[in-house]
This record gives sequence, structure tokens and C-alpha cells, in this order.
Amino acid sequence: MPSQAEFLNTIIKPRQEQLKNALVIQDEGHSVWTKTPDGKALSPGCLACKTGAWMCIYVGRKCNAECDYCPQGSMADKNAHRDDEQSTRYMPINTVKYLISKQAEKVTGISYSGGEPLLYLPKIIDIATYASSHNPTAYQWLYTNGLLLHEENLRQLQDLHIQEIRVHLGATHFSDEVIDNMKSAARYLPSVNVETPAVPSAKEHLLAKGKIHILQELGVKQINLSELMFYGEASNQYLGDADVYEYSSPFFKVTSPTYSREITYDIMEYAMKHNLNMIINDCSNDAKRWQQTMCRKNRIRLQC
Repeated sequence: MPSQAEFLNTIIKPRQEQLKNALVIQDEGHSVWTKTPDGKALSPGCLACKTGAWMCIYVGRKCNAECDYCPQGSMADKNAHRDDEQSTRYMPINTVKYLISKQAEKVTGISYSGGEPLLYLPKIIDIATYASSHNPTAYQWLYTNGLLLHEENLRQLQDLHIQEIRVHLGATHFSDEVIDNMKSAARYLPSVNVETPAVPSAKEHLLAKGKIHILQELGVKQINLSELMFYGEASNQYLGDADVYEYSSPFFKVTSPTYSREITYDIMEYAMKHNLNMIINDCSNDAKRWQQTMCRKNRIRLQC
């Protein structure tokens, strides 16, 4: 098992050096993404994350997809949880609203996550309406597996001025159904992007099966590739004999497979060689460490 330093110095930094002319590297090396032919800017939501000006609101635990690698447990585990209509996962909705108001001068981005947040659309409507009134300049976006992106929900998200959705395509094995839903979403929302873990199946679908080109034709501006992480013993069930390393920061300690971030750089290299006009963002453990460092510095309550 390589140490954290060995993994970064012998595997990741050489890949960054190889691709350096195609990369933006900022925040003491913690933030890395690809340049595009037309100079696309990183999503305002990601910029809010990297500057420590982001609130992520976890509206509930339930989910309608089953991901082997989910850090929150199985679908049965999540769906067994009894949700309170007046609370998010972590606090009463009234407390969330108080934090939105209190932190309005500092917060430039607000996101909605779960579970699957579209299972909790009434909560999102309540909170997003309040946020639009009390922090009208904040960029609001939503994470989803894409299964519930039907016309009625899309119209409501449009009415709420949700500016971006990020689809976890890995949750449905990059299904054509969800990609069709993304095409519909692009008619209602300014940005329809992808955020999915960097796992072998993602590389297979994006590169070997060519779906990265379909996503570009659809208008996807950015793909965030999350470094896979596990807490405690959960990694044993999914990773098997894969090489892993332990990542430790003042905020979290996780186990990650070495292949995950390597896959991110494989996809970055492919995007560069094929002159793709979309950002590939390395949403790594390093990036999450930087995000939490900046939130702590700005005294932002990140998870709500």
C-alpha cells in the first residue's frame, strides 16, 4: 500500500507534468481541471466550492438507485431511514434557512444533494425559494442520478431558478434513458453537467463506448470525476484486492483505490488528444481537503 505522499509524488504528479500544458492547476496544487479550446470557465458552483463559499444542503437520505460504491450505504439502508418533512439530514429546515440568511454575505453557491434530492422536491422548493429571496445572487445547483428528470420536475426546477444540474451517470451505468432525460433538461436549465465517480465502468462508458462524445453533442460543459473514497471497513466489500492508499487530512480520513484518480487523468488525456470542448475536473481528495480548509477559514457551515 503506497503512502499518501508516495501516491501523489510517484503517480499523480508525473501525470500532471505530462499533461501540464492542457491543465489549470491552482490552490497549491489541490485544484486541477482541463483547459478547453474555447476557454470555458469552471462552473460557478465549483468556484464557490474552491473559495470556501458553498453550502451543501442534504435534503434526505432516500435513493432510487443502487451504487455498489456509495459511501452512504445500500439503497435498502438509506430507504429504511425515516425522514422528517421539516428537516434535512442534519438539521431542521428553519435552521437551514437561518444559516442561509446569516451566511448570505459569504456564500456564493448553494447546492442540493441527498440521497436522491428529487425524491424531496417539496423541501427543495421551500428552501430554494427562501434562498432566492435572502441570497438572490447565490448560484444554485442540484445533484441527481437523473431518473426523475421528467418534464414536470424540470419545469419546477426552472421556476426555482436552479442554474445547473449535475448528473451521476454512474448510478444507472450511463443509461440511455438518463442521457435522454439530460437532453430534456437542457431545454429548461442553463447548465446540464456530469458528476460521477472515477471508476472503471465510467472510463469504459465514456471512452471505449464513446459516450463522452455524446455528452459533448448534448451540450455538457463539464464532467466532474470524483475520486472514490470509503470510510472504515466499507471499502472491503467493493474494492477487493485493488491497490489502495489512505488519505488523511484535518477533516477526514478515507481509503481510496489508486486506480480512481488515475482514471481521471486517463480521461483528461483523452479529452486533450481529441480536442474535446468540455472541462474535465479532478474532484479529488485533495480538492475536498482544499474546499473544507477554505470553508473553515471563511467560517461557513458547509453541510446542512
